[in-house]
Amino acid sequence: MNTLHAASRRGGAGFNLLLFLAILFACLAVAWMILLPFAVTRFVQERTGFGIEIQTFYANPFTAHLEVHGLVITNPPAFPRKDFVEVREFRADAQLFSLFGHRPVIDDLVVNMTGITLVKDQRGLINTRAFQEGLAGPSPDPKSPAAAPAREFLIKRLQVRLDRLVIADYSRRNPDVREFPLNFSHAYENEIVRASCI
Repeated sequence: MNTLHAASRRGGAGFNLLLFLAILFACLAVAWMILLPFAVTRFVQERTGFGIEIQTFYANPFTAHLEVHGLVITNPPAFPRKDFVEVREFRADAQLFSLFGHRPVIDDLVVNMTGITLVKDQRGLINTRAFQEGLAGPSPDPKSPAAAPAREFLIKRLQVRLDRLVIADYSRRNPDVREFPLNFSHAYENEIVRASCI
């Protein structure tokens, strides 16, 4: 009788421990999903000086799934035009263990953009370059032996949509602003992308 009672107590303690761990894990998961957007926006703003707003941000590190809706990036005050990038949806599903290898594999990637505005300021600086250098540091000289090689990504299925492209050149005496309603939409398969900033 005493043996059964002791076993029951051990089982109850084990159940309580599992319940505690489950609650702790759930709290950590909720904190991850709530705090991560703030961490991302703060990191980008501090590194680049560009403004960033995100409506919804979901990232699951266990399934390598990332989903972002309502992403808006704005130029710093030094640029005469505020608009930069507006993304309706960015969704990626990667193969988790490939992310640690030399060629990460992304099964599905969706990039649905409302618009991109390329701005050249009075100094001749283009916003895309300023953003890239702020995020990853100045681009190294490709001829330099210290330059890190570009990393390759295999994207099995890629869907890209871009509604509008604006090119604004303020480096001239008379600013030249042109808007192109592209309505571009295309799907690609098995694309290899090289990125030197990652």
